[in-house]
Amino acid sequence: MAKPVHTYGKAERLKSKKLIATLYEHGQIVKAYPFRVKYLWHEHDAESSLQTGVSVSKRNFKRAVDRNRVKRLIREAYRLNNEPLKNLCNQPTAPALALMIMYSSNVLPTYADTEKAVRKLIAKIQVTYPK
Repeated sequence: MAKPVHTYGKAERLKSKKLIATLYEHGQIVKAYPFRVKYLWHEHDAESSLQTGVSVSKRNFKRAVDRNRVKRLIREAYRLNNEPLKNLCNQPTAPALALMIMYSSNVLPTYADTEKAVRKLIAKIQVTYPK
């Protein structure tokens, strides 16, 4: 059995302003404290079938160092646990998925708490897969 490749490359990052605007306008929300994920199943129009962005509020973390630390933790936890979503999105007739992961607490998280919450979020998003 092949070892899964854990990547989060440039094509998998959510950068399109048009897609982000559509995501915030029409997307659905899933929560696992202290995270909120806005997600949208859509037609393929991007390089990757699964694109993700990470957001940390400046209101909660005034120092950029802290915001960047939280974003690094989130991206790493997501990178190591996104295999189920990739498998869903790589099916031949599957729609593409856009995600925006938002951190809503004002306390610096630990990696263990971050990974646990990201796994919960991924499981909740899997359930909403349009059949």
